[in-house]
Amino acid sequence: MKKKEVTRALFLASSAMVSLGLFAHSEKHASQRVLLDEKATGVYITFVDTYTSDYRTEGESAKRAIFRLRNNYRFTVEVAVYNVEDEPILISNKKLDVVGVTYDLDSYSDEGEKQPTKRFGNDILTGISLDSGEELLFSVPLEHVTKHSEIRVPFQIAAESRTTKGGTEHFAFFMGQFMPDEERKSK
Repeated sequence: MKKKEVTRALFLASSAMVSLGLFAHSEKHASQRVLLDEKATGVYITFVDTYTSDYRTEGESAKRAIFRLRNNYRFTVEVAVYNVEDEPILISNKKLDVVGVTYDLDSYSDEGEKQPTKRFGNDILTGISLDSGEELLFSVPLEHVTKHSEIRVPFQIAAESRTTKGGTEHFAFFMGQFMPDEERKSK
């Protein structure tokens, strides 16, 4: 009997040490991480530049803002895009392929009151896949980017859209207040 109790005590003590060791060292291995850059969100948007476009719909100015949408996940995401420019545009001596994306525009009054959300995009959309680390450039009318606006670009995680009907709609955000003052058009 005493031998069983000693064996059981040793087993419990070693189990406790293993458990404590596992909890003490909780840093994730690279294979367990979901993000390429742990300091950034899964899919994020950054401002690139502005340009004047020949393409515009009724009521829009020719001035457009270019943004970069980057997939920081370690898996593929899908984004709905459409053609904005017929040819690459020249910005800072670089030819850039710029597309349009479906996006929601949230805006707020000077008093902070939220206005109704507006969805912008085109009727003819193509779904593209952005693999891990890939990015695309898209543009929106400059007047949509104010101190009191927020652009939300919907995307889906490819694995989710294959396993659930239609997938879950996720969003990447850009808040107009983070655009450089000299570039932003404020109301």
